Amino acid sequence: ASSDTAVGNGLAHALAMESLLGVTPPPSATRLRSVALEVERLASHFSDLGGICADIGFLGGAAVYARLRGTALGMGEVLSGSRFLTGYVRPGGVRRAPTADQAAAMRADAEVLVRQAGEARALLFDNTGSLNRMEDVGTVSPSLARDFGLVGPAARACGLAYDARSGVRVCTRTSGDVLGRVEVRADEVEVSLAMIIEGLSHPDDGPVRVSLPDRLAPSSVGVGRVEAWRGELVHLVITDGEGRVGRYAIKDPSFDNWTGLAIAARGELVSDFPLCNKSFGLSYSGNDL
Repeated sequence: ASSDTAVGNGLAHALAMESLLGVTPPPSATRLRSVALEVERLASHFSDLGGICADIGFLGGAAVYARLRGTALGMGEVLSGSRFLTGYVRPGGVRRAPTADQAAAMRADAEVLVRQAGEARALLFDNTGSLNRMEDVGTVSPSLARDFGLVGPAARACGLAYDARSGVRVCTRTSGDVLGRVEVRADEVEVSLAMIIEGLSHPDDGPVRVSLPDRLAPSSVGVGRVEAWRGELVHLVITDGEGRVGRYAIKDPSFDNWTGLAIAARGELVSDFPLCNKSFGLSYSGNDL
């Protein structure tokens, strides 16, 4: 599975296993899982926005977004002990809760990023040269996006307002081009930062994990569905008659979106392929699952 989606895959796995174990994580764990998922989304969007800047030769923007990504990765390290948040989400909850000082430090970093991300956004989208390189390049129509089942920012840039998260502002565009996909990511940065600040504004409210039964439910199906940073991610677990895992399948968002990239690149200049590619930001390992 894609290692750059450690929280997304960890959470989908945990949800699938919890349904088979018949357990519910405590509210504090659910809140911290959401924070971790948004930190991962934030770092990944910063990375791809910087990559887009590099691909159009806008090195100033690339340098700024690389610095912002570093701050987001630092938040992940404070929360989980790992800059890439590996092993943080587990069945039954999360590995640990941040201390009050750690939560305050992360919240302060997020509040600074609100301002800095806004400045970076203006740097990119107020630049006529940048807009000319992205607008009307790599276009996918809403009908094709719907027919081929695109998910995540790639789908939302085509006007498909689907997001597996509940209760969040869904960021959409209708252009379906590189610019639309970049704008959706920039919008989602703002949403993620607001969710992180809100999630870290609660005091410590109890345990962050529960104990687990020794055995999975026999002859059962467990499903975990998560809006990872690339889009909807699904883990499917099927047990045999003795409660052992008989089949484990992962549907990565890249599996849905690879056809979208092929459509976007069709008929474009070779020099525009890196823009199409980075605006989708797909995972080879995820697609090969």
